[in-house]
Amino acid sequence: MNFNCSCGAKYQAKPEWAGKKVRCKKCGAQLLVPSQASGSTNRQRTPEELKREKEDLILAKFANSGKKSSEDFIADNIRDSFEEERHSVAVRNVLLGPLCMALSVGVFFLLNHLENGGIAPRVVWVFVMLRGKFWVPPLMVIFGIWCLVSGIMELVAISNARKSRNGK
Repeated sequence: MNFNCSCGAKYQAKPEWAGKKVRCKKCGAQLLVPSQASGSTNRQRTPEELKREKEDLILAKFANSGKKSSEDFIADNIRDSFEEERHSVAVRNVLLGPLCMALSVGVFFLLNHLENGGIAPRVVWVFVMLRGKFWVPPLMVIFGIWCLVSGIMELVAISNARKSRNGK
């Protein structure tokens, strides 16, 4: 049966090794040989096994990181997870900005259609019941521009931080 280490090393074991622990030759992590051939359902792992696997993964990452202290390794992991969150928010804003601006055009035309006596869905009546209904599309455009600009600025800031950290 075939299985992989988290570092990418690939291994093959005989069925009689199923359930036994082995060490990865590449990173030194302790691996559990799968109990069944790939393609079939694996047995449910106990919480202790899951905890040990997670600890082994963290230790393997630490061993391969080249850091001298675990504090540096933990600080880098926290920073990386924070940067991933910042990146996903920035990408969301970059995508939300143009979408909001496009929707504002649709809302404008729907409100204009209502103003001229046309029939529109009930959802649009929320805008109609507000006095000064034509303030909604410009506000949506302003919000869309803000999302787009803030997302781009955040992506640039993340890129610059990564470049300065890597010394490039």
